[in-house]
Amino acid sequence: MKLPIIIADGLDVEFLYSVADAEIEMEPIDVREGLFTVFDADGQKLNPVPKTHKSFLTSYESIEIQETGEDHSHQLTELLSEFYEYLGLNPEILKTMELAQLIEIGKLFFFKNFRKYHPRQD
Repeated sequence: MKLPIIIADGLDVEFLYSVADAEIEMEPIDVREGLFTVFDADGQKLNPVPKTHKSFLTSYESIEIQETGEDHSHQLTELLSEFYEYLGLNPEILKTMELAQLIEIGKLFFFKNFRKYHPRQD
């Protein structure tokens, strides 16, 4: 699984830099309803699966992301192009870009938010 993990709910797209962050981002009820489409950076479609954890006193649910081995790079390319066009990027330029280039744009776009939550440890 190649990072970042891309989670899409329509045109609400997020780039997450760890599997754990991606798993925390999704609510089990929303996963059951099929609200999310999840990819890795190579365009592999990922499968978020709700898991129930039970202990003596309590139970809770979490999400586990599983690899499918299915190449959906074309779908991810279309999704990111549409998302960036919605944000105001030139659609003619986007049409010329490959998936790796679109992923790099996403990394730059989301880097500001990523830095807020993961400050440098200098």
